[in-house]
Amino acid sequence: MDNREAINEIIEIGRLIFERKYVVANDGNISIRMNNRIFISAAGACKGRLTEKSIVSVNIDGEYSPSSFHPTSEINIHLAIYRNRHKIGAIIHAHPPYATSFAVAGIAIPVKILPEAFLTLKNIVLVNYGTPTTQELFKSIEPYLSNSNVFLLANHGTLTSGKTLWEAFYNLEILENTAQVYHLAISLGNVNTLSNRQLNKLKLISSKLKKVRSQK
Repeated sequence: MDNREAINEIIEIGRLIFERKYVVANDGNISIRMNNRIFISAAGACKGRLTEKSIVSVNIDGEYSPSSFHPTSEINIHLAIYRNRHKIGAIIHAHPPYATSFAVAGIAIPVKILPEAFLTLKNIVLVNYGTPTTQELFKSIEPYLSNSNVFLLANHGTLTSGKTLWEAFYNLEILENTAQVYHLAISLGNVNTLSNRQLNKLKLISSKLKKVRSQK
């Protein structure tokens, strides 16, 4: 992927998360790491109306050309994660309604209710509130960074990451779907979780599928 492809991917993902109402107005932010550069959505930019001009190129220290738009005010959390997780290639911060409602309620979402959530997300970490744009937010996430790519930010929203921007987006989609299913199950008065035996079978099947794919 070259720089132009990275920019176009941010524009496309921005449109998708806006259309799915994972963000509204100028909420949220998106970034991709490309070698020593990071492309990130500009401050105040509506994710559904991003253009090349509203994607800012910064270095790992957050420095950018004075002639360009300002990067999102949440840039510090993106930079901190990239510095601490070298395999992470993209990050999405959004406010999907169901997942964010659990973050506001202070209720964790279990992955053991759905095979897709268990296998793809691994775990969903609910972290303490941190003031947006400050290092407080990163300090809330930091202890869990090595074990999760999916976070519920108390009274704020969600943060998902991945090796690629599409992976970060799929993590966001699965998170919001899992939150919606969990919310509906709670409203029905019963939530069944998968047993350890069922989870182990899922792990075994997933491992076999990965092995087959790697041989192709």
